[in-house]
Parts: sequence; C-alpha cells; structure tokens
Amino acid sequence: MTSKQLEKNNIDNVRNLFALMGSKSWPKRLWANYDYKQDDINVLIHKVLKEDSSYLIPLWDKKDNNTISSAKLLEENKFAISYSEIGMSLDVHLSKNIFGNDLYINFAGSKDDIATWVEVASNSFSFPIIYETIYKLSKNKNVDLILLYKEDIPIGTALIFTNSNVVGVHLLSILPTYRGNAFSKKIIEEIVSFSKREEIQYLTLIASSHSSNFYENLGFKKQFILNNYMKKCKKY
Repeated sequence: MTSKQLEKNNIDNVRNLFALMGSKSWPKRLWANYDYKQDDINVLIHKVLKEDSSYLIPLWDKKDNNTISSAKLLEENKFAISYSEIGMSLDVHLSKNIFGNDLYINFAGSKDDIATWVEVASNSFSFPIIYETIYKLSKNKNVDLILLYKEDIPIGTALIFTNSNVVGVHLLSILPTYRGNAFSKKIIEEIVSFSKREEIQYLTLIASSHSSNFYENLGFKKQFILNNYMKKCKKY
C-alpha cells in the first residue's frame, strides 16, 4: 500500500465512522471527501452558517493548492483553527509486544458492558458520550468496543472500526486517576493482535498534538496534519 493510499484510508476510516454516528454526534464535524477542492469546503461553510455554528470543519493538509485555497476561504469566512491533530499509522508486522500481563482486555458486547464502556469513556474525556450512539455502533459488524481492566476495575476504552482496508483506532481513553502508567499501550497491543488475526496490515488513528510522541514511541508514523476549523464567535 502506498503512503498516499494509506493516508486516504485513514481519512476515509474516520469519515465513514462519523457517517455511522451521525453528524450531530460529539464531536460535531462536517467532512469533505479526501480529494476535496475549494468548492467542497465552500459547501460545508454554507452548511455551518445556515445550520449550526458549532460544527467543526476538518481540513487535512494535502500539500497542494487546494489546501491553501480552502484554508484561505475558511479564514475569509471568519473560521479559525480550533485545534490540530496528526494522522498516524502503524504497520502491525513491525510492532512488538509492549506490556506485561497485570491488565486484561474485554470486548464489550452486552448492554451492561456497553454501559460501562460509555461511563469510562465519558469520565475519561470529561464529556458525556451518548449511550444510544455507541449501542447503535456496536451492532455494526465492523465496530468493536474494547474495555481495559486492572484488577477487575474498568479503566480504559477504545473503539476500533475495520473499514477502508485499515483498522481505525478511535476514542482510546484512560481514566484520569490511572494515567501516567502507559496503560494505553495494552490497548494498542490488543488492537495489533486483532489486526493480525483479521489479516489487516495497518492501524490508523488521528492523534492530538500532545499524544503523537506517545504513538511514535510505539512505532506509529506521522502521515498528515488535520486542522479543525470553527466559526469565530462574535465579540460584543
């Protein structure tokens, strides 16, 4: 798989997951196609102005004139970068086992498991994640929910979405009181094993700027910058 195709698959994986969740699910984003042009971004701008100014418009850097002109168009319409993220990928054949065995993983399937998943993720992100949205997603054959336990206490989550020839890693979280112990590595280790079982070569994810070094230490490679634009609020 070429680096450009892998980049596209990363974006498509995220876009397709948000399509399943619905555009009004947190975080609210309006996605263009991977090979967007300025006109595509203009359509999204008018949708934000007409419907809901709280939508984010993600713009990934394609390193071409369309990225430059689209960013300029957003700025002309009083949009600014709210935050930036980094697209990353991992070749699972190059990864190694990275953690001990004092933790264990459960794939959430029952309603109780899903309720636990939602509670842990909500507390980790400090934002209420809607149970109905996650329950609906869990019924999709390409979605798997992971719960990380330490001594029978659920402490972490991830959602994996097998789509676009990659395994996308989403909503990976650890409860605040358990952070700083690299427990996220155990989750990644399990997803690597899952990907190998499914015979899918690459994991992809969108990382925050402050977590990208953590993923690089696990072998992930940076692919692209994704800037999330939001309409500026009026000041009175």
